[in-house]
Amino acid sequence: MARRKVKLAFMQNDAARKATYKKRRSGIMKKVKELSTLCDVTACAIVYGPYEPKPEVWPSPPEAKHVLTRFLSLSGMDKYKKMMNQEEFLRESIAKLREKLKKLVMDNKEKENTKLMFECLAGQKDLNDLSLETLGDLAWLVDSKMEIIQDRIQLLSMSPPVVPPLPPPSHPQYMMNMPNTPVAVVATKDEVTSGGGDQVEAMDLNLKYDEPQ
Repeated sequence: MARRKVKLAFMQNDAARKATYKKRRSGIMKKVKELSTLCDVTACAIVYGPYEPKPEVWPSPPEAKHVLTRFLSLSGMDKYKKMMNQEEFLRESIAKLREKLKKLVMDNKEKENTKLMFECLAGQKDLNDLSLETLGDLAWLVDSKMEIIQDRIQLLSMSPPVVPPLPPPSHPQYMMNMPNTPVAVVATKDEVTSGGGDQVEAMDLNLKYDEPQ
């Protein structure tokens, strides 16, 4: 069953707010412990709540004090170079989303122009019905495709042709590819008519056979 999305707003119900606090506090402590164990990093967590007289500390108050002392001893540059408040975090997130949206818009526009180009080539769309901006986008798309084609042609023209090696003379394919030359077979008439005879001589002469003596 999918989890119901929780609205990030102050909970008016006291009982529900207290239960959520205890549950989320335990989750934060668990996550910090997992981070420290899996990644071998020094970490601590301190949570002040309205339901306990003392704050919840992990791993222990002395170790948490040691981590905080080490952090405070850093210089201002090292201390704040990776820190951000909620406003800075939201600004960074919005900037990333805007870049992602811009890329998606450009990709969708290129796909639409590609579809329009094929429709014009197929005669389904008339160029006279298109606006000046759309014609400019089509011209840019065609130029980019032509540039890719020209680069590919240039690459193929620079590559030497691949010639397969010739088979050895005894290979059947070599014998089949030999030019037609007259071959003379010298044998007796009886050998020719009976299909016998093991001695056959081939030469570049007209076909003949010897009459028996």
